[in-house]
Amino acid sequence: MIYIIYQDNTTYKGGKSYSDLGWSKAPNKPIKQVYLILPDGNFLVMQGCKKYNCFVEVTQNVYGAGPRVPIIENVYLMGIKEGTNAVNSYRVSLMQYKDSKYKIGDITRREYPIGKEFRGQPTIGWKGEVDESSPNNS
Repeated sequence: MIYIIYQDNTTYKGGKSYSDLGWSKAPNKPIKQVYLILPDGNFLVMQGCKKYNCFVEVTQNVYGAGPRVPIIENVYLMGIKEGTNAVNSYRVSLMQYKDSKYKIGDITRREYPIGKEFRGQPTIGWKGEVDESSPNNS
């Protein structure tokens, strides 16, 4: 569901579903572009960032009867642009609820301070700029 082009022009093709993006298996080296395949087959492309992150948001119903199967609600593609202290976040909706204003495939763009990019908390798994001193690199 992701495709990465690195600065050295090598490429990486991730997993075949949102439950297996393949992000954690991608090499951590300088990135030129990240492509996220959208539910309709189009691409969300991010470039020009010093670091990138991609992950899914999963929920699980803990109430009621029946199996408690994890559900992927959203996929996030994030980037930190050179010279900024902000995270550009793109959320792609993968679920649609009766009372929600978001439909499957809707993209929401937001900007957050670094370290507060997901529900006010930092995320792990950043790739692109190799910095061994950063605890947020995978």
